[in-house]
Amino acid sequence: MSYESLLRWYPKAWRDDNGAVYLAILEDDAKARGRSRPGFGEAWTIRLHGLTERATFKFAFVCAVLAFLSFSAPMVATMPERLSAGAVFISVTPALIAAVLVSRVLATGAFALAVVAALVRARRISASTALLAVSALLFCAATYGVDFAVVNFIGDSPGLILDVIRVGGPVAAAIGVAVVVNDILNRWTPSALRWSISLVAGSLVAFLWSVAVLQQSAALPLAAVALLCVMFTLFANSHGRSAQNPIAMSGATSSHSQRTAMRRFARAATFSGLVGGICLIAHDFNLTWADPWSASVLVVGALSPVPLVVTGGMLCRPLVGAVIHAASVLCWSGLVVLSAALASGPGMTTVQLLLASVLMMAGIALPFGRLLQRGRFVSICVSLGLGATAGLLVGTGVQQVLQVAPFVSAGAALWAFAWLQRQRAETNATPSKAATLV
Repeated sequence: MSYESLLRWYPKAWRDDNGAVYLAILEDDAKARGRSRPGFGEAWTIRLHGLTERATFKFAFVCAVLAFLSFSAPMVATMPERLSAGAVFISVTPALIAAVLVSRVLATGAFALAVVAALVRARRISASTALLAVSALLFCAATYGVDFAVVNFIGDSPGLILDVIRVGGPVAAAIGVAVVVNDILNRWTPSALRWSISLVAGSLVAFLWSVAVLQQSAALPLAAVALLCVMFTLFANSHGRSAQNPIAMSGATSSHSQRTAMRRFARAATFSGLVGGICLIAHDFNLTWADPWSASVLVVGALSPVPLVVTGGMLCRPLVGAVIHAASVLCWSGLVVLSAALASGPGMTTVQLLLASVLMMAGIALPFGRLLQRGRFVSICVSLGLGATAGLLVGTGVQQVLQVAPFVSAGAALWAFAWLQRQRAETNATPSKAATLV
């Protein structure tokens, strides 16, 4: 295998910018060593470096979308039965079995790839650590699928192989998480303390994740929503910096405008999180003393994300264009319809839920389709898939909006305040930067 063929492991954009120079350096170094072809170790080092160059925030965002869709697969599979008959007990169908299998294997693998890719792109872990972690976590995802397939198609008969699979998956996950944590802490802690913390963190995360996957916990879609928000933010910021749009604005006036918009967004997210959190606590701990108050709590909780949606749309306008205004209107209209359905209590109809689902689907699909810019067909398919899943979550799990909204709002507020703090520190460090730009 030649050096030129190994460059195919790098993304095309990287090859166009750096391929010729990098190839010349490799060939000159090989000629100085009296070799014409790369050795085994050198070839795999080049391959690994090429894969890390492909681990972009965009790739992490796509994996987060895939994890979110996969975790929602069981809910989508049972949607027709829920909407048609309002069934409490769901029939076990081949579609449901396949959906659970997908949610265990594909969602776990996509979740791991998204996290590792983001850490690699942020230069928090090395390429070798990323390769080891991905291998271990993908093996863990595969064991979930094998375990589920054996139990449902062969039978849960005790056997050494099945026991090894059930133990090997969590152990592999613990190893994958431990090496990542160890690499992150490498610069700040002594070796013994670092490995102790890493092993404890890896064991704890592997245990909790395995229990959640095997029990089909509702915490998994919530974790996928949180991951999707984080990856969307990272991708949007990196996209904005590369495209030189106003999310990465320069100059005193534009920077002031950006900070003002971010302050508005942070306050709105804080308000949405507080209102949604109060409603969630009142609902879950049954702090309402009458049915009308209980319905009011659900309505206010469903409407709590509206300020976040409106100010978030204003903040993202430079990134996706004027289409964000229509998307914001559609999203908060869906929340209004949902709150009206919740206010009607037992009189809630399928038409109301379907209308709220369609409005949310359209509101989410529009900006995502504009952001991807990967080709019309791909953008339409991905944006419609993501929007449809979000709409189905609203239509089939009405009260899930009340459960998820406070956490999303709180995460958005923390990110906004952290961004403002970082900008304030940079401004204090370079007080004359704005004057120089002007």
